[in-house]
Amino acid sequence: PGYEFNISGRVKIVTRDKGMIFAQGPVNFIGTNENPIEFRGVNGGKGLVVLNAERESNIIYVNFKSLSSSSEISLGLPGAITFYNSPVNIKNSSFLDSRSEDSLNLFRSNFKVSDVFFDKSTSDALDIDFSDGSIINANFLNVGNDGIDVSGSNVNLQNISINGAGDKAISIGEKSSLFANNLKISNTSIGIASKDLSKGKFNNIVVDNVELCMVAFQKKPEYGPAYLQVDNKNQQNTCNSYLLEVGSSIFSQGKILKPNTDNVTKLLYGNEYGKKTIK
Repeated sequence: PGYEFNISGRVKIVTRDKGMIFAQGPVNFIGTNENPIEFRGVNGGKGLVVLNAERESNIIYVNFKSLSSSSEISLGLPGAITFYNSPVNIKNSSFLDSRSEDSLNLFRSNFKVSDVFFDKSTSDALDIDFSDGSIINANFLNVGNDGIDVSGSNVNLQNISINGAGDKAISIGEKSSLFANNLKISNTSIGIASKDLSKGKFNNIVVDNVELCMVAFQKKPEYGPAYLQVDNKNQQNTCNSYLLEVGSSIFSQGKILKPNTDNVTKLLYGNEYGKKTIK
């Protein structure tokens, strides 16, 4: 605890089987554009866990590839890369071919993320739990579940592209607040979902081949209804389809949308959604 782990220059890290890096202090992995650091898993090799670091970690020009989450029951952490109660700054890095529930998990960790790329995430690409921060210039491809999953957090997004998410491009839950500007969503079942006392505000969204663009509802009984606002002032509105539960609110292009169901949870999670298009 308290020690720093510093790596710079042309470095390759390979973890095998149950091998992983576990740090209880900040990590500073500093590569360059010409010589990024490579962190790769082989034969199920695990990734990186940073736990209770008091000072900020820096991940700059690092390519993470084919990493799995820790199999240690005592840790119980779902991310291939996890920052738990540890502030972090991530820039110019990629998360590829993740073999875990989350490619990157930020838990109770203030963060700054910019110029990042996610591709081939088995489940969620980026999971943010009870953390505050910003994401600027991020691209997500081929996501098995959610592109960005936010719970109990305050998040700002700028210039985000999500192409091919198996479930939701962006999911906001458990009394979260999220603001996004310049968002492109394509080839995804659900665009943006706000639930359980969460508030989402989106400016300038472009969607292409998205079955359901906006969803607002209450899923957990201990929370309450959700709020969603979408404004496309500088371009044609392509975000029109929605599911809105009674009690929750969606404002689209300055208009209040009418509820069209009394149970979104049943439609989304009760095997009814996906069998037919909901309009």
